[in-house]
Amino acid sequence: MKPRTLTPACARAALAALALLAAPALAQHGDHAGEPQPDLPPDLKIPESPALTPEQELATFALAEPGLRVVLAAAEPLIHDPVSAVFDEDGRLWVVEMQSYMPDIDGEGEHVPTSRIVILEDTDGDWTFDKATTFLDNLILPRSVLPCYGGALVIAPPNLLFAKDTDGDGKADDVRTLLDGFAGLDNPEHAGNGLLYGLDNWIHISQHPVEIRFDGEHLETRPVPVVGQWGITQDDRGRIYYCPNSDVLRADFLPKHYAARNPDQRGFRGLNADVCPDKSVFSSRVNPGINRGYQKPMLRDDYHLAVTTAACSPLIYRSAALGPQFYGNSFTCEPAGNCVMRVILEEKDGHPTAHRAYPDTEFLTSTDERFRPVASAVGPDGALFIVDMYRGVIQHRTYVTTFLRKQVVARGLENPIHLGRIWRIVRDGAAPTPHTRLSELSNAGLVNALDSRDAYDREHAQKLLVERRATDAASQLRQWAANERSQPTPRILALWTLQGIGELTMQDAAAAAADADPLISQTGIRLLEQWADDPHALVEIGPSTIEPGTPAQLQLALSLGESSLPQATRELARILSAGAANPLLRSAVISGLHDREVDALAHFAALSPRLAPTDATRAAFAELAATALRGSPAQRTRYLDLLAQLLPTDRTLGRIMLDQLAAELKLDSDKPASLKLASEPAQWTGTLAGGLWDLQAKASLATARLRWPGHDTGDTGPAPLSAPQRALFTLGRQHFTICAACHGPDARGIQGQAPPLAGSPIATGPEARALRVLLQGLEGPITREGLDYNGQMPAAPLPTDEDLAAVLTFVRRAFGNQADPVDPSTVARVRAETMGRPGPWTEPELLEVK
Repeated sequence: MKPRTLTPACARAALAALALLAAPALAQHGDHAGEPQPDLPPDLKIPESPALTPEQELATFALAEPGLRVVLAAAEPLIHDPVSAVFDEDGRLWVVEMQSYMPDIDGEGEHVPTSRIVILEDTDGDWTFDKATTFLDNLILPRSVLPCYGGALVIAPPNLLFAKDTDGDGKADDVRTLLDGFAGLDNPEHAGNGLLYGLDNWIHISQHPVEIRFDGEHLETRPVPVVGQWGITQDDRGRIYYCPNSDVLRADFLPKHYAARNPDQRGFRGLNADVCPDKSVFSSRVNPGINRGYQKPMLRDDYHLAVTTAACSPLIYRSAALGPQFYGNSFTCEPAGNCVMRVILEEKDGHPTAHRAYPDTEFLTSTDERFRPVASAVGPDGALFIVDMYRGVIQHRTYVTTFLRKQVVARGLENPIHLGRIWRIVRDGAAPTPHTRLSELSNAGLVNALDSRDAYDREHAQKLLVERRATDAASQLRQWAANERSQPTPRILALWTLQGIGELTMQDAAAAAADADPLISQTGIRLLEQWADDPHALVEIGPSTIEPGTPAQLQLALSLGESSLPQATRELARILSAGAANPLLRSAVISGLHDREVDALAHFAALSPRLAPTDATRAAFAELAATALRGSPAQRTRYLDLLAQLLPTDRTLGRIMLDQLAAELKLDSDKPASLKLASEPAQWTGTLAGGLWDLQAKASLATARLRWPGHDTGDTGPAPLSAPQRALFTLGRQHFTICAACHGPDARGIQGQAPPLAGSPIATGPEARALRVLLQGLEGPITREGLDYNGQMPAAPLPTDEDLAAVLTFVRRAFGNQADPVDPSTVARVRAETMGRPGPWTEPELLEVK
């Protein structure tokens, strides 16, 4: 098999048929209940869409960038149904094949164990793969692979496997389960994927509640918020990027494991941030067959896709091979629009932001509707590899609408299946270049590779040194880390490699923390967390050594939260009061204060006389106070006693604490809440008895809602559920797995993508509000807990009134919500009232519903 090429000057092939694209992050099963789904206009010309040969498909491509060409690297029968791929240190491409995905429009037979992990090799040096070895087979809907420790980690739902070839034939013969709890069998669209070896020697996973660290034998996990969807990537600073299918690119400005430290915190900023607000898509073919093509924002007047709806697998390109203008750019696959998008990343105010590379086209487009770019990778030669699932139906059965089903059946788009291609994008005229097998390098050679121009070499070198536990390289690594004449990237890699091989000392980290380069300083501070409780480590880094507003200061706020020293709590309060205007800094500080919020409030108040009161300091204090009230009963007791101390001495901060108490108790609501305390707040009750003048009424109302042992007014909360209501609640718990895919299993939402349902004024307000959302959907913007959400939630994929009543009853009575249950007859009434609604609701409309 020899390469076929295409330059941008080649003519585009004739228009192929319409695209069947993946649904947005909260899509629908069957019809939108109550939402009209019109047929396509009778005069819309839709050409036939036969499956093309690789040569024919190649002729449908167009590249927006001159000087580049597309080359075929692999195709069936070498591979089938590829969904992701990753290169190992020796240039072999490990491909995940999902062969049982959607055998027909109803997904019959999806759980047949026919999927596999295949290793592709180029044996003659032309970068066209000519050898395929089945490493692991008999899998059901596998999702990701990461070669490591002479084998590979594989996400094969419901498990994470470690598979190893012990006899050298390239096939796994030792397979063990390391971890369970991975979704993806019933709903492949919302489940963990993307095993990314990070700069910090942890393996990061998209849309999964833990990250992992693996040493070849033992697995360690740490909790993280669930963000992302399909695909994950990182930049030179180790920042993680994702793209839910309605967004081009999202980023974690801060490492996301910090956001999981404080379960009482709401709205951790800088996580899953939308860095590319422009969602425009410019496909080269009509795309009227999308799941929500009948909604105006999705398609242009010419029926070309208008906005992202199946975006996936972002890749930060970090090689010099295609040209310096591409370094650090992000490439996002859009299989619904049959294209690959390119955005240019820039730093603004210390954080990445992105804009489109081209005003009215995409980096790579195709007129073949079966071109389905679903993943990408950078090869050892710096070429950009595109994984093409090549099929007519890519939408999963869970979210297929009648609108879409009609077109699939009428035009026979279910077949053929089991095809697949991998394309390679290179500079025009570039000859294939041989690649060094990194596994054959000495440890010293791998350390030198940390300074390569290509991230492929640098990151595989780091990973191999850690896997080898290359302690003999420690001295050379220290020289790199301390070399101030070097660029920051190899120095940072050297520091993390020292940590990964167990040779990092506190002196190494402290020297880096004191470095003049802000990125080296940031890295050193984070690495000092290993000695967080040493009084000579983090707590000695004071304001005189860290410039305010820098990445180093932000990292210090995060890292001090790992220390249990009282000095750390005091320093965090100082950082919060001084940097209150920085929202990310506020989130960083509060994330590390779990069960210490009241101590921090006291330290903040002690600093208050020396601070000029500003809106920012008041807001920061209020945010900290609100977090404290969501804590343990013991902390709430201490909160009340601190409030008693503050009111006579600092009326401003005391009033803020009292206002937050009133808000937590929902005193302005017709259904106020109550709070449990560990014991009587003696100072508070004594102060209340003495009188609080203008605050007495509010304080008395709040105190009446407080509960502690021996002090219970008999308030029993909402009425208990009847037997039929309990049955609805149980059924709703089962249905909530659909909602949990986006709103999270704890209903706290996915930051930036789906708002929390716990405490939601729509979910817990008048029944007719939430039912309108379930029946016709909801579109942003809305704001919850200080965070903005501007996506769209389609109607719930539940067919009956009983199903909708059940899931809403569960949501309204779980997760701390105390709203009334919902009867199926209410669903029927609201369905009739809203029948014919042309699109989703907005929050202002819903808030008018009483």
